[in-house]
Amino acid sequence: MNECVAAASKLGGVGHVIITDGPDTIIDRRHVEVLVGGLADGILPVQAVAYIADALIMSDHFDFGDESVSEVLIFLSDESAPISREEMQVLRSRLSTGG
Repeated sequence: MNECVAAASKLGGVGHVIITDGPDTIIDRRHVEVLVGGLADGILPVQAVAYIADALIMSDHFDFGDESVSEVLIFLSDESAPISREEMQVLRSRLSTGG
């Protein structure tokens, strides 16, 4: 995620996220905060964030560090409605406190 956001934040840059069938990996709050931060800063469009969240949820090779991580990813995977500034703050708060 860090590499994707760094590439996408450069003028004309394109970030790629490749989700492979590699080793099992724990997705923690820090990982999801990068995703939420990219969305909040306007670096990643909501469609990209929803796609990434869906891919993480659907893969058998990712486990979530705690319930707040999975709940934030589930929320992000729904691209049907724009995310308000208030909802973004709630997501970030949830990741920082776990509650």
